[in-house]
Amino acid sequence: MEGQQTVQSATESTTKQFVSFRVHTRCYAVPIETVVEMTLLQNPEPIAGAPSWICGMMRLRDSVVPILDLRKRLGMGDLKQEVTEIATELQQRKNDHVVWLQTLEESCASGARFELQKDPTQCAFGRWFYAFDTEDETLGNQIAKFEEPHNQIHALADLCLGLATDGKQDEAQEIIDNARETELRDMIDLFDHTTREMVDRSRQMVIILQGEAENLGLAVDRIDSVATIEDTHIDPRPLHELERTGSADDMLVSHVARSTEDDGIIQVLDVDRLFSTAGIGSQPVVEDAETAA
Repeated sequence: MEGQQTVQSATESTTKQFVSFRVHTRCYAVPIETVVEMTLLQNPEPIAGAPSWICGMMRLRDSVVPILDLRKRLGMGDLKQEVTEIATELQQRKNDHVVWLQTLEESCASGARFELQKDPTQCAFGRWFYAFDTEDETLGNQIAKFEEPHNQIHALADLCLGLATDGKQDEAQEIIDNARETELRDMIDLFDHTTREMVDRSRQMVIILQGEAENLGLAVDRIDSVATIEDTHIDPRPLHELERTGSADDMLVSHVARSTEDDGIIQVLDVDRLFSTAGIGSQPVVEDAETAA
């Protein structure tokens, strides 16, 4: 029995744990043993003369921690600017539809030609909506809620203008008044709720990594979970042959993990290189339990 247990344990695969997180739509991770803590990024103080991807420094209890913005280090746009642009777009399109229904009301009452777009796929919001693409499932589901009330509002144009042409202005007005309290109200609530949600999601998180002399904060879009991954699902970093020529000095990936939950890939970051790219000494070597013993 004892011999059988020894053989079984030798064939079992070992696992490693990582803190996984998102930057834009991509999934990254760092070994859990390198992480001191995780916290919200709060008004980092700029460091004079620092590279653009160092967004500043934060006071964390009795220490000051420099913060590396992984988005900028990877050449991506600023998260707050990206969210602000989408939020501004949403608020403009909300105002468009308030004006759209008001203009329809005036056309029905006066008989003036209705010049605005009737096709929901061709108005400014419709063009943005049907072109919008995201791998963020939560955001995608929220944006998808616009389709039904948006289509219902645009369907009012032909209906109400037809009634007005037939001399049924009062009936057209009643439909418009009802739409203002239902479909349009639903649209306005969606615009406002989505804007607030996006602003909340623009608040970056910071992963504090342990260093030899000082720690380093890593600013990311959001933290997913602690992932336990079998060694058999972890591969060496891609393009590792570039190491021979020194062309891989800027590569921040140490390994690639294949997610067991979906077909996704988790890029495991090289923590030593994160420190060196921020101008900080490498992190200490963390011994595993067997080596320490």
